[in-house]
Amino acid sequence: MTTWRPCAWAAASMAVLLVLGACSRPAAPSGHLMIAGGALADDNALVWGRFAELSGEAGVIGVVPTATGVANPGRSTAETLTRYAGSRKVEILPLTKDDAANAMDADVAARVRACTALWFVGGDQSRILAVFRQGTGDSPAYRASMEVLAAGGVIGGSSAGAAMMSDPMITGGTSEASLVKGARNGAKGAAAGAEPDTGEDEDGPRPVGIAKGMGYFPYGLTDQHFLQRGRLGRLVVALEETDIQRGYGVAENSAIDVALGTGSITVLGDAGMLLVDMSGAKRSDGARRGIRLSLLSTGDVVDGASGKVSVSSARKEMAKRMGGPVEIPSTMPEAWRKNMITRLLRELPGFGGAPLKASDANYQIVLTADERTTFWADPARPSEVTVVDARMDIVPK
Repeated sequence: MTTWRPCAWAAASMAVLLVLGACSRPAAPSGHLMIAGGALADDNALVWGRFAELSGEAGVIGVVPTATGVANPGRSTAETLTRYAGSRKVEILPLTKDDAANAMDADVAARVRACTALWFVGGDQSRILAVFRQGTGDSPAYRASMEVLAAGGVIGGSSAGAAMMSDPMITGGTSEASLVKGARNGAKGAAAGAEPDTGEDEDGPRPVGIAKGMGYFPYGLTDQHFLQRGRLGRLVVALEETDIQRGYGVAENSAIDVALGTGSITVLGDAGMLLVDMSGAKRSDGARRGIRLSLLSTGDVVDGASGKVSVSSARKEMAKRMGGPVEIPSTMPEAWRKNMITRLLRELPGFGGAPLKASDANYQIVLTADERTTFWADPARPSEVTVVDARMDIVPK
């Protein structure tokens, strides 16, 4: 991965990866995706406002409540969106977890198609797939959602609504169990029914689950609640299992704005996304070496086709070696504790280039700044560091 300066919107043509049966559509949709990492605050105007803007001045925003199991599904999200919608119309679509038959209904599909924006609420991503991409084939409602993108509309979602964006998708599991056991249903899970998004089963913590996803996002795997719930290990294993090079771990109360027409992926949120690049990673003797991590914030851009990062012009490059303290801690425990990876990456330039380490019961996670690694900060907020191409090794104890 290479850092480009100054920040520029990289243009990349792409072919649609998902075949829609007999339904034809343009090969290069011009729409957007808004992929939020969960726990999205009602007052996050950066994300909600951008989503409303992308829906168009006279837009129709459809709330898709399929993932949730709460009473009055979609109502809270609709109320939040109405605050930012202006004159745009906001409606809740009749596509709950109990309404799978509605996804096959032509009138419901027409309502989906009439929207310029769709927002998938959080909950359990397996419910979304069970309704939209049923065992009998993709539903008319699903095909209509793809037409929204093809027409230049936007599809957004938070938590489960973010996890379902890629195909395959991650359905659950913990980092620690994933690194030890591998994926619980393997690559075949991409063609199988999804499992509930939970971290444990009768035998304790479960490894990562993989299943068929919605396929809106063509640039890699998406994951959510990422930094706060320590999901880096499970994403690494999911990427290994699927032979996909890059994963996009979106943090809570943050999002990525994906322009499908150009392939530009723009981060919205401080430490809003961790880009995981496996293209140069190697496995040997139980270790995973050479994984590349980029911790990105608002205004940083990734080119979806190449994985190249353009750092926001608001940030200036920092020196790699800043003269760390006399005693450098060799190990920090609890690798998957809340925001631990964020903390280590941000502290990396202050330790004079020395590796920083964390661990779980079975592995040591080693973060290093090498010749490829760069650090960037806004002079007004020097503690909020963008990190590009840090190296991570995961080594058995």
